[in-house]
Amino acid sequence: MKVFVTNKKYFEASFDEPSIFENTKREPLTSSQIHKNLFKKVSNQITIDNSIPLCVLTQYDNGDGLAIFDFITKKEDIYYYQYSTTVS
Repeated sequence: MKVFVTNKKYFEASFDEPSIFENTKREPLTSSQIHKNLFKKVSNQITIDNSIPLCVLTQYDNGDGLAIFDFITKKEDIYYYQYSTTVS
């Protein structure tokens, strides 16, 4: 199983630029860490509930910040998600 983020460049630019969180107390995760969390959530839901999550919320920092990913499509064993935005 694989989870692919369709807008990877936008997703990475949203979290991997150090200046984005410069003036906050947030300790953001990297896009790689967020992607791993996304994979775990999708994998667990598919394995345990036998269903594809249409919207996945995963933490992106040490606080209440959540990154939102929307399900796009599935092809064989690859699940495609699009990074939408964040909420705090």
